[in-house]
Amino acid sequence: MKKLLAAVTVLAVSTAQAATIHVDVANCPGPGDGSELDPYSSIQTAIGNAVDTDEVVVAAIVHRHGRHTGQDGP
Repeated sequence: MKKLLAAVTVLAVSTAQAATIHVDVANCPGPGDGSELDPYSSIQTAIGNAVDTDEVVVAAIVHRHGRHTGQDGP
């Protein structure tokens, strides 16, 4: 029985799908759910909710003079 349980556990872990977690600072105040349509608003939140096999996709931002913006501009 122990061998069967171990085999099932290994199978369950090895077949788990990696998730894609999305981050976009423009989704403020957030917090979002990490999906493409409702991304997290911080990288830290995404990392805190990720597991080893997940991919974290961060939207492009422009950082100028202490502010963050999802758009090009001054």
